[in-house]
Formats: sequence, C-alpha cells, structure tokens
Amino acid sequence: MDSTLGVIGAHVPALAATRPSTQGESDARIKEAMLKMRLSGRTLLVPPDNSGGLPTFSIPLSLFGSRPSARARAQQQRAFDDNRARLERLRQRADSLRQQADSLRRARGDPEPPSRQPQLDSAR
Repeated sequence: MDSTLGVIGAHVPALAATRPSTQGESDARIKEAMLKMRLSGRTLLVPPDNSGGLPTFSIPLSLFGSRPSARARAQQQRAFDDNRARLERLRQRADSLRQQADSLRRARGDPEPPSRQPQLDSAR
C-alpha cells in the first residue's frame, strides 16, 4: 500500500503542472494580478507575473493564417480611433481636474506638492 502511494505521490506534481487550469483558477489568478497592480501604488502597464515560476509561452496561431479582411481592418481602425479619442477626452478631463485642484490649493495657501511627473534625465 505504501509503495503504491509513493508511486502516485511521485507523479502528482508532474500531472499538476500539465493540468489545464479551471475557469475559477484563471479568474483567481487574474484577480490576484489586479490586486497586485492596485496595491503597488503605481500604474503597471503589464500585469505582474503569476506563473508561479513555471515557464509559460503562447503561440500566435494567426502567424500562419491569412490577414484580416478590409472590413475587419476598417472596423479595428474605427475602434482604435474611438479609443484614442476617448483617451484624449480622459486626459483633458484629468488636466482640468488637476488645474482645479491646484487653484483650490493655491486659494487655501497650501504649499506646492512635489512634482507628479517623473523628471526626464536631460543627459540622454
């Protein structure tokens, strides 16, 4: 009995590494990544690595397929243009809110806050 458990126990880690994750496990990994991004206190453009140390990769299957149709490209371009316009509106709104906050801060006589923008090194 012990030898059977020993053999099964030796194979479990290898089977666990190759087992496809369930939807719940994938959702939990995504939630964990979002929590890490939120708690980091800074904007992360790429989610943190949640592979658990396992090597991961993906193969783009469209590499061997045909290009998108003209209709699909036009639809993607419209979506891109809409998103770019939305982003610009959000940037303008953020600038407006920042200016209002600065005006209120100056009216109250609060000290100047440290710079929000990272300073670029002029030597580059």
